[in-house]
Amino acid sequence: MFPNAFKDRMHQQLGDEFNAFVDVHQTKSKTSIRLNPFKKNKSTYTHTVPWCTNGYYLTERPNFTLDPSFHAGAYYVQEASSMLLEQVILWLGLDQKPLKALDLCAAPGGKSTHLISLLHKQSFLLCNELLPKRFQILKENMKKWGTPNVFLSNYPVEKFNPLKDYFDLLLIDAPCSGEGLFRKNPASIKEWTLAHSKACAIRQQKIVESSVNLLAPGGIIIYSTCTYNPAENIDILSRLVERHSLETIYLDKLTEYGATKINNGLSQGIQVYPHQLEGEGFFVGVLQKKMDPLKSVPDYKRKNTPGTSWSNRMFPDLTNLVDHQTHKGIYSMPEGIYLDFLFLQRHLPYIEPVLKIGEQKGNDLVPDHALALSHLPLDYPILNLDYHESLVYLRGESLPTKGIHKGWHTVSFKGNNLGWIKVLERRINNYYPAPYRIKHL
Repeated sequence: MFPNAFKDRMHQQLGDEFNAFVDVHQTKSKTSIRLNPFKKNKSTYTHTVPWCTNGYYLTERPNFTLDPSFHAGAYYVQEASSMLLEQVILWLGLDQKPLKALDLCAAPGGKSTHLISLLHKQSFLLCNELLPKRFQILKENMKKWGTPNVFLSNYPVEKFNPLKDYFDLLLIDAPCSGEGLFRKNPASIKEWTLAHSKACAIRQQKIVESSVNLLAPGGIIIYSTCTYNPAENIDILSRLVERHSLETIYLDKLTEYGATKINNGLSQGIQVYPHQLEGEGFFVGVLQKKMDPLKSVPDYKRKNTPGTSWSNRMFPDLTNLVDHQTHKGIYSMPEGIYLDFLFLQRHLPYIEPVLKIGEQKGNDLVPDHALALSHLPLDYPILNLDYHESLVYLRGESLPTKGIHKGWHTVSFKGNNLGWIKVLERRINNYYPAPYRIKHL
């Protein structure tokens, strides 16, 4: 079943538990979801993920493509072990004050959506993904989640070098050999090689070495993978401790759920095995940058004053949002993080706020899809759709006018917006984005 080199290593790691590890790979992996706390969810789920407030196991895997709530961002389909991130954030108290956070390898967005749900509401999160196709998936998922204090970027780690000592929190969910997903994706077992595993460890080391200087004094690195290989996990953390002014943060609390503590003297990590809890393979470890009284956060000043007209019109009940206009359109973000955005944009010119209001055409605004999916209250009429009508809309097809008033409307399913329509005299124009449309029933 397993390659010999992998089997020999796992036998050495697990000892008497190796047979249980092999046996669990003969069973079916469970599907789990995490509800969006910013959206409306009438939960009928009963089997909770113990370490995640909004995590649930499903009795069977549905066709998510045909669920309008999935397209509305009401939940995210995520492997349960990865949801242990929540316990790390709460254990460290990272939800208690505003932070500048960077998710360096963010696609497809599972940990980014979870992180922004947990952080203090005045924090901001920069979600970065190098690969263009994966970046587009990340962008779609972050739009669905609907939080305005998120930025997106598509840069190699070296481009972040000017942001030395800037971020309070750095999340690195490193590309890995994927051994922890063997049960979920048995075909990947045949693709595993010792050479690929070693190559992953080299790449991971380059990523973390290039990014450690981004941390402000006292800042936190959360490092994770979905593999079992110590060379990709605990060894990466140990080399960081040896080479940099970092110290280990211990995560003993996570062992309450059945995870295994790994401590090699220099660093500690938490390893999840699928025979020990209801989840797939996962590793997480935390390091903190030592305080240095001689270092401080970079000094920066406001370079221009944002207008607030469109933000005020879109969100009349909110006063803390500001506009940012580019050739691509008008964006909105909380006033408290606007200065951070301006500073980041000096070094990362193509950084993009996730909440795009739309594009101005004369005196009118063509609203963007991200505006409809935002969890912020909109001053637009709403057309509530049933299940069948929602699928018609998600296919990009036209809806009957039903005698509703002309103009822009959001369309909604079970209280969550799906997108925009524009009602004309005798028809409705469907503005659901073409790349996201359902191609089949």
